[in-house]
Amino acid sequence: MKTWHKILLCAAVLLLVVESRDILHGIRYVRGFIRREIRFHRIHEKKTNNYDNLKPLTENGDEWFVKYHFISHNGGIIEGRLHTDSREAWELSYQRGNRIIDADYEFTSDNFPVLRHGWGETLEQGSEPNPMTLSDFIDKPINFKYHAMTVRDMINFMLAHEDLYVALDSKMEAEKTFESFVSLAKEMNAENVLDRIIVSLYFTEDVKKVKEIYPFKNFALRQYGWQHNWYELAEFCVNNDIHVVNIFTFVIDDDPEGVKILSNKGIRIFAAVVNELSQMKKYRPLGITGAVSDFLSEPDIDLINHENL
Repeated sequence: MKTWHKILLCAAVLLLVVESRDILHGIRYVRGFIRREIRFHRIHEKKTNNYDNLKPLTENGDEWFVKYHFISHNGGIIEGRLHTDSREAWELSYQRGNRIIDADYEFTSDNFPVLRHGWGETLEQGSEPNPMTLSDFIDKPINFKYHAMTVRDMINFMLAHEDLYVALDSKMEAEKTFESFVSLAKEMNAENVLDRIIVSLYFTEDVKKVKEIYPFKNFALRQYGWQHNWYELAEFCVNNDIHVVNIFTFVIDDDPEGVKILSNKGIRIFAAVVNELSQMKKYRPLGITGAVSDFLSEPDIDLINHENL
């Protein structure tokens, strides 16, 4: 986070507490916030002892992160609407050439796995912010016209599209998510789709937990803030054969040298969320080769070499 961002954030917090007439509490909060940021910044910059000796990861050229460049965010855009995770969005993303789709894994109030970016999303199904029952989820179209997808529907879609990969977003319940998914895939005699699942995790400690559930082949970690020290993250990825890290664009913009700490060790970076090819072109020198995107599709990747872009 840039210094002026921090100043603005502190000022906003202070203003809020002044409005609530709790000035002392506000001052204490801001002081604590600054102390935490300074401490975290120092930890963030600390180089691990083994980083310089790490051998960069190698590729054979056939991996999903080499062949493909765009992950359709929440299923991709459909008629100008975002975050639907709908069947129609999936079908359109596939037709447009994308072979990786981002799937948001949630549970209904009666504990069935479905695709939903979050129960607080306004998708005009009439239940937010509370989880729906499975029957309501299926019976009430998204935005009054699109078909909501259960995880069973997602598996059937993968069976029908044998070159499709799915980046499975575990939210904050990695073990529950992947235990549920593996169990359902086995129940449907569709265990082969597990080799095309990209396990998308926020925290390094979840990798071991998920591998104990099933020996997934594809993993991607997330740097959606500064929850990981760059050097420690690079070392973890190399030691655990994890080739991809998804990074928020504001992190890339604020700390491009940190991003290079990963890319210098052969780790592929997918930026999130990028909807403009000019932004992708700007990021390429940092080692960023892909993006989570609402709009962009695989045929677009050739355009970033255009001299006028």
